[in-house]
Amino acid sequence: MCLTRAAEWPFPTFIKETVAKFPDAGVCSVEEGRVLNAEDGYTFLDVRSKVEHEYKIQKSVNVPLINATWRFGAPAEEAAWRPCS
Repeated sequence: MCLTRAAEWPFPTFIKETVAKFPDAGVCSVEEGRVLNAEDGYTFLDVRSKVEHEYKIQKSVNVPLINATWRFGAPAEEAAWRPCS
């Protein structure tokens, strides 16, 4: 289900369906993300740069990908993305 107008938000049936299918569904749409953040206590992973993060999203954690480097050959038990220092 896709919501296209602000007047439809929040749609109680959509909220109930969204909360019921996560976390099993894995990846969510923007609308589902808004529901999970507002109604079910999920936190957004904000990958914007620190400058862009000045406009904060409620209940979010900022991990700027622009500052990350890829580590080739990293062991499976370690995170492959690391922030630059």
